[in-house]
Amino acid sequence: MRKTTKTRWYSLSVDTVHEMLGTKKQGLTTFEATKRLERDGFNELPAQKQTSPFFLFLKQFIDPFIIILMIACGISWFIGHRLDALIIGVVLLVNALIGFTQEWRAEKSILALKQMVRSWAKVYRDATLHKIDASRLVIGDVVDLVAGDIVPADIRLTEEHNCSTQEAVLTGESESQIKNIDAIEKQDCILAEQDNMVFMGSFVVRGKATGVVVAVGINTEIGSISEDIQKAKTPTTKFQHAIRTLGTQILAASILTGIVIFGIGIERGKELNEMFLLTLATIVSLIPEGLPAVVSIVLAIGVYRMSRQNVIVRKLPSAETCGSVSIICTDKTGTLTKGEMMTQQIVTRNRTITVSGDGFTPKGFFTENGRTIDPLSYGEVTCLLEHAAHATDAHLEQKHDNTYSIIGDPTEGALVVVAAKAGIQRIDLHEGGEDVVHYPFDSQYRYSGNYTKKRFEAKGVLSVAGAYEDVIQKSTLVYDRGTFRTLQKQDKKYFERQHSELSMRGLRVVSIAFRLLKKHPVSQEEAVQHMVFVGLCGMIDSPREGIQDAIQKARQAGVRILMITGDHADTAAEIAKQVGVVKSTTPPVIKGSEIEDMSDQELRSALANAAIIARATPRSKLRIVETLQKQGEIVAMTGDGVNDAPALQQADIGIAMGITGTDVSREASQMVLMDDNFSSIIDAMEEGRVILRNMRQTIAFLLTTSVGQGVIILSGLLIHAPLVLLPIQILFLNLVTGGLTDVALAMEGNHHDTMQDKRLVKNTKLLTKDIIPYGIIVVALMSICSLLIFFHYLPDVDKARTMAFVSIAFFQFWSLLSMRSLSLSVFQLGFFSNRYIVVALLFSIGLVVAMVHSGTGQSLFSTVPLTLNEWLFIVAVSSSVFIAGEIWKGIRKLFYKNN
Repeated sequence: MRKTTKTRWYSLSVDTVHEMLGTKKQGLTTFEATKRLERDGFNELPAQKQTSPFFLFLKQFIDPFIIILMIACGISWFIGHRLDALIIGVVLLVNALIGFTQEWRAEKSILALKQMVRSWAKVYRDATLHKIDASRLVIGDVVDLVAGDIVPADIRLTEEHNCSTQEAVLTGESESQIKNIDAIEKQDCILAEQDNMVFMGSFVVRGKATGVVVAVGINTEIGSISEDIQKAKTPTTKFQHAIRTLGTQILAASILTGIVIFGIGIERGKELNEMFLLTLATIVSLIPEGLPAVVSIVLAIGVYRMSRQNVIVRKLPSAETCGSVSIICTDKTGTLTKGEMMTQQIVTRNRTITVSGDGFTPKGFFTENGRTIDPLSYGEVTCLLEHAAHATDAHLEQKHDNTYSIIGDPTEGALVVVAAKAGIQRIDLHEGGEDVVHYPFDSQYRYSGNYTKKRFEAKGVLSVAGAYEDVIQKSTLVYDRGTFRTLQKQDKKYFERQHSELSMRGLRVVSIAFRLLKKHPVSQEEAVQHMVFVGLCGMIDSPREGIQDAIQKARQAGVRILMITGDHADTAAEIAKQVGVVKSTTPPVIKGSEIEDMSDQELRSALANAAIIARATPRSKLRIVETLQKQGEIVAMTGDGVNDAPALQQADIGIAMGITGTDVSREASQMVLMDDNFSSIIDAMEEGRVILRNMRQTIAFLLTTSVGQGVIILSGLLIHAPLVLLPIQILFLNLVTGGLTDVALAMEGNHHDTMQDKRLVKNTKLLTKDIIPYGIIVVALMSICSLLIFFHYLPDVDKARTMAFVSIAFFQFWSLLSMRSLSLSVFQLGFFSNRYIVVALLFSIGLVVAMVHSGTGQSLFSTVPLTLNEWLFIVAVSSSVFIAGEIWKGIRKLFYKNN
């Protein structure tokens, strides 16, 4: 498709638009449309170039750690350890398949975007209205739109009648947008302010309109978002980078250690063949080949646990990223709130009633001064609710799962729902009407209404709901204590004060009035005169249940919340206060238009203490995420609309809504909330911290055992001692620790202190300052004690090797128990709380006993039987690493408590 320069169509008159695009009210000719289709291409988003499955699979092996394992696999096969080689090969294959599957799914983003906007269009060709595939629309086509239509292209409106569109997927604003055809003088309008434009992917919720296509395909607003999705690269997580760096370092250290051992052995007069096998075995033992499998297992377990919290993980690395998130950039509509307008306050001449409830569900309580009341016991309240429901054209629908939705305008829906809470059904108010006229919302008059005259009744009722200024101006009477009286100056002051208070709280205010008429007037202007003013309804997009507790839990964990919304600043501030994002009564709000004018440095300063961003655009959301990442923040971004997709993909972890979210946002994300509940994000963060802890401690466990063995072997050679361990004994220890106990440690569950440690925020290091000292303790005790035991039993080399071999194994077993937590004692956790470790220990101990006391084990591993006292001695000495670990935890806890 040909890329075109963007024109500010909203600033041009209808005649100018027609002239510039070479079209007219009757539309293009078929001939001209065909020419333009050939010139500009189809009205669809270009397919993203996809990597072939074969090369995508091969790409999974281009990783330093994977290369290390491939080398280890080759060495194991070469020295005759085929079982080890096969195990490593299976690990490589499984990891490649996992990576391939995840990346293949990620490439479906643009396909989902194309599926979402595929639709039909009613277009004038040769002065006749035709229904065509929207992909064949061209610039200059004249298109008809009615309520319920998906907008097929970016269109400049030329005619409209009470037209409103829902553009939340693009702008993030929950309210429907009222449209007109007037040119806009302001030159730089954000999408939400372009009232004479409609955009591809949005939909018409009310009225009808005609307009001229000004942009198709990649040149539409949704097309530019598609480009952002393609440009935004999902970054490698810091933890992934750390693992790759570790792999490179392990490879270098293993080879260097192997060379040193081989050189020292030859210099000491050892046999060449013996040293070659020992060197290869040592290199293999220093490479924790079980690490990728452990990482995959930890992630898989974490992903499963997250799924039980209604969080679906699309990309495995994002599971661990959850644990180090430092800031959550959250959308308002549909995330912190339900995305459902709800009447919260009712004001009549003598009463102020608070209404509780949950979104569109027609259940709730009416309270006055903290006391629950029956609204139908008060004439003023009953009158307001009846006329509020009668004035609307919205319908409340109950779904199969007992949830509710609104067919029609969400604001009118809030009036229908609040009436239903009192037992007043809109359908009953219209029942039996023989003369029914609907007056749709008009951008000129700013109110809507219904007239209903029932059989055998002398007069019909006209009910009106609309903007306060317009409705009060058309009213001459006020409903007061069950009767009508003249609307006086003090009445207007009272309602003006109430309207101002509700607006300052971020509520959208709708005024209710009515009039009795013998027959409906011809025009809407004639109808809405001499009204009886009843009162006000203040409504807001209702916050989700439990949202305050979730935000408080995030704060306790050291995670910052930044609310980003397309709504107005007052509404955003009110919601932020209600859900607990801010505590100030007048919180500062940054607007999206201000961000566009900020330099990078100014934006960094503004975001340092920001909590609310209002009127945000897709580009400003993306820029916010990028700026925070440059400041070292680990960013989680939530969203449900097309407008959120680029930022979702750029964020360290993008979280889409599963119920209200679009296909585009879901495919651009790394995680999906199946219940759209913000609280589930916090649960996922907690599970992410468990994943990080288990990975770190399992890696530390593998490294301490590998390094300990290396130190023991090297030390023995340096002091001219016989080989402390034979190659096959080294490989057996590696298989036992790498194949059983490390996996069990990786399956450690959640601990009660997981969300109380603020030091975990932004901490993506593999080896932290808590782990390194403990690792040194383990290596030192294992090396020194095993060598002392070995030398104590010389010159009986077989006995000495057996004692050292069993000692090293038991040092690993005790280390495994202590490594379950670096902050909590095993006595607090419970020795048997991780049943996987219990099973792994029993099985591993059984294998070690079999290697020592079975004929086959003695033959294969050159071991000799041990007495009961020798077994008890080994258990006692090796427990020193467990005792030291528990003491270290106590010292660490005391240190952090005092600091």
